[in-house]
Amino acid sequence: MSKKPHDTPMLDQLESGPWPSFVTGLKRLAKDNDYMTDLMGQLEHSYKTRKGYWKGGTVGVFGYGGGVIPRFSEVAEMFPASKEFHTLRVQPPAGMHYNTDVLRKMCDIWERHGSGLIAFHGQSGDIMFQGASTANVQGAWSALGSITDVKVTDFGSVLNTRPDVTQAYRWLLYTSPSQRDRTRSRMPSSA
Repeated sequence: MSKKPHDTPMLDQLESGPWPSFVTGLKRLAKDNDYMTDLMGQLEHSYKTRKGYWKGGTVGVFGYGGGVIPRFSEVAEMFPASKEFHTLRVQPPAGMHYNTDVLRKMCDIWERHGSGLIAFHGQSGDIMFQGASTANVQGAWSALGSITDVKVTDFGSVLNTRPDVTQAYRWLLYTSPSQRDRTRSRMPSSA
């Protein structure tokens, strides 16, 4: 790592409690990753100022209209390595049983194309690959789509529960609804 770690006394305090802390994982990733070092600096800055500094936008990938969950830093001049922190989500197969071989492949892909930070969503079972620059999103998307058990599809999260879709594909890679979907639902009106 070439970047000096930021002073993070507020984040350090989160490690002092009796429960495991996400900060420990971030520090582990930051040892070899300037991207995560600046992310920790921005997070500490957010705690000090009590303000979030992420804004949305649009990031697209070929073959998918919705793009990814975009995050752009409003304090990029202070933390340039983490100025973009986009997220891709993968929906699990039916029954939420993950194959360890596929999980290892996904983790390897994310270490190559992203920050290495992965979260599992408790209710839905989604895997959230957090922290990719705009330049690396397409590579990550294509690599995830090349895994045999992962189907990169254009079905938005609204439609992921359709029986014909879940039976046809063991995995779905999807993102948040596009701007069009936020103003006009794809679902039939209940009225």
